[in-house]
Amino acid sequence: METMKPVETQKLLQTIEQKKPAKHDEIRFKKQKSIKRKREKDSDDKEIAENTNTTRNEGNMGEGIKNIKDKKTNTLKKKKKKKKKKKKKKEGNEELVENTNTTGNEENENENENEKMNNTKGKKKQKQKKKTKKREEFETDPTVVKQLIIDRRNKLPELVQERKNIELTASTYSPIAQHDEETMKQQLIRRGDFGPLSSMAKEQLASYIQTWDIPMTVQQAIAFRSILLMQKAMCNHWIIKKNAQKLYTQYQAGKNIIELAEMIDCPPVNVLRIILGEMDIAKNQIKKCVRDPTSEDIDLQERERKQLLVAKAGDCVSIYDDAVLEHANAFEDIIASFLEERGVAFVRQETLWKEQLKLFGKTVATPDFLILDKMEINGVPVTWIDAKARYGANVSVHRKSMKKQMTRYTEYWGGGAFVYLHGFSQMLCMTVKDCLILNAQNLVGNETISTFLEKY
Repeated sequence: METMKPVETQKLLQTIEQKKPAKHDEIRFKKQKSIKRKREKDSDDKEIAENTNTTRNEGNMGEGIKNIKDKKTNTLKKKKKKKKKKKKKKEGNEELVENTNTTGNEENENENENEKMNNTKGKKKQKQKKKTKKREEFETDPTVVKQLIIDRRNKLPELVQERKNIELTASTYSPIAQHDEETMKQQLIRRGDFGPLSSMAKEQLASYIQTWDIPMTVQQAIAFRSILLMQKAMCNHWIIKKNAQKLYTQYQAGKNIIELAEMIDCPPVNVLRIILGEMDIAKNQIKKCVRDPTSEDIDLQERERKQLLVAKAGDCVSIYDDAVLEHANAFEDIIASFLEERGVAFVRQETLWKEQLKLFGKTVATPDFLILDKMEINGVPVTWIDAKARYGANVSVHRKSMKKQMTRYTEYWGGGAFVYLHGFSQMLCMTVKDCLILNAQNLVGNETISTFLEKY
């Protein structure tokens, strides 16, 4: 074994001592290690927590999305509410400014509103009082009303003591067949034409009747046309209401009322009524305008006045002129004189109106003539007569009004008679069974009716 020298041993010891760290270095090294370990632990803990959260979130992803959406919707709703509140405040401020400019104070407005409420309540009370007064003054029990109307026929005139038995005869009349009416319809009705016939059109009608050998006069054809136009106007009225705004815009753009009426195939006066309604003109004012477009009491522009005159000139359906009323009254006078010549006791419509308004506060059953005697026409008992200064067409509008009158009169007094100035349809006779349908020429006489038609 070789022994180390003392010098070498000293060198080795020195190198070992140099390699050994100092004490303070050891302490610092330990601290660094502990800090590293803590950081590693903290990072591990965070990773574990994140993993657990991710797993939970992955299981409940739908709920999380919903919560986010709910938050967004809530925030949007809050924003909208805020905007609405701001708008309301602005509108309220504007209203307050307007009210201050118009009335001066809010107190005055409240007072006006209270006055309006009191006025409406007062009107309602007045209406109720009127109803109660009517109930007290007038007879309202239906059984009593019916009995009083039936008993009216038993009240004879002062000079007459007993009822007379009167028998009248009317010559047979051949009514217009249905196929003849259908052929005339094609000639009489045209799109957009609601005005009166010109002299040229009347001549064409006469030649058409002669060539096709239709058992109808020109006057009968014109009367038939008026009823067909009435039905057409009633059936097409919904078209005017549906296109009210379009008609108004086109009228404001400069279109003529006749052009607009032809476009929708409706009477021009009815079209103009709807347009004036779109201009926020009251119904009462529109009625006054239609009656007299030239009156200065109505606030209308020059264009509307001119268009009203044009519409009235081109419309013989939707206007009920005084001339039509005069014509009907004159025809009733002819039948009245005919009955008086035969010694028939009767009551006219005007007296029935007055009597029923006094008793019941309204008219219930008012034929043109209530026959007080026991009268028969062609062996059929007749208790009332209703005069029609028109043609008895087989049209739904005419049939409905006729059946209403017939059921009302027959309920109180029994069978009666309709007398037509311009004849009637064959189909109308088949639909009506409870009363007579007569032609005026066959009842009164051809001469009197022909002279009457020449005048009117």
